[in-house]
Amino acid sequence: MLQQICHEDNVLHDANAVDAPTKRLNQDPNEDASAYDLFSECNNNSLFPMTELDPYYLQYHQKPIRHAHFERRSLDVLFPGISEPFNSCAAFRTGLRDAIRYDMISDANADDKENNNGRQPNIYGYMTDQQRVDELQRNQPLISYWKYDDDNNDSADSSNIIRMTHTTKVLRNYLGRIAPTGDEFIESIGSLCQSVQKPHHLTDVEAGVSAFHNKKQGGDHAWHQDYGHLQQQNWHYQNNRHVFFGFPLEDNYRGIGVFPHLIKLKQEQWTKPKVGKPLGQPIFYKGKIPEKYIVRPQYEPGKELIVFRDIDVLHSSPDFQHRISIMRFG
Repeated sequence: MLQQICHEDNVLHDANAVDAPTKRLNQDPNEDASAYDLFSECNNNSLFPMTELDPYYLQYHQKPIRHAHFERRSLDVLFPGISEPFNSCAAFRTGLRDAIRYDMISDANADDKENNNGRQPNIYGYMTDQQRVDELQRNQPLISYWKYDDDNNDSADSSNIIRMTHTTKVLRNYLGRIAPTGDEFIESIGSLCQSVQKPHHLTDVEAGVSAFHNKKQGGDHAWHQDYGHLQQQNWHYQNNRHVFFGFPLEDNYRGIGVFPHLIKLKQEQWTKPKVGKPLGQPIFYKGKIPEKYIVRPQYEPGKELIVFRDIDVLHSSPDFQHRISIMRFG
């Protein structure tokens, strides 16, 4: 079935995503880089201009990181048999991404009446159908939810309602009988976050957009935490993991430029938003980090996902990208 559907051309051509191949290929993944002592560098607020750094709190909670800062996972661990066609067929990857985006902007996760409880609010409910089509064609970042809510009775495993209908159709079209529903596929990836509480955020960012944000921060990288807040010990941000799902630009790709680049931290890094700044906003680090600390994790078939805790690393879009997009589950 896959061979009949998949296009012969195994390289996707996207002007916004094409990088400088020689520079990218010559980069060192540096995955054994030493951890960076960010705590010692954060002695003034100018490095984290959106945050208030509380020296007493940081010293009291200065916990060394002794576990691995990140790990990669295979789609096959979640659903055996998906990794090979995902990596070998450009049409499957683009079709899957387009379907997920369509469901993100129109499915029940964002717009179902039962979610109007202040925790998972409507995101695109104000749009007309035509406005949603226009938004998709702009290829801008989309934000939705990877799980309907935190009630097990409404999960993909127990509900007969398929919300990710377009995603389901693409998966079945390419995978046949072994295909999960779109809900099962998305929720299984999201489950790697180990979230215990809403919100269950899902974000898709196209390569050209993320490259723009790097330059906006004044360099090749835009080092940041997505949350990194100082919260009480029972807050879900403490152990919540981020899962990034990479969509490489070419078939059977092995190399740099798909996953975010990372800075391993020596200690857990907790930051507190300044007065008037909302929770859940990215926190950008303005300091200069030496090249020797930059980790450029490699993508390869069988390692389509990368997982890390937000308080263990700083991360950024790659300086040279080789991907259609990246999806973040948090």
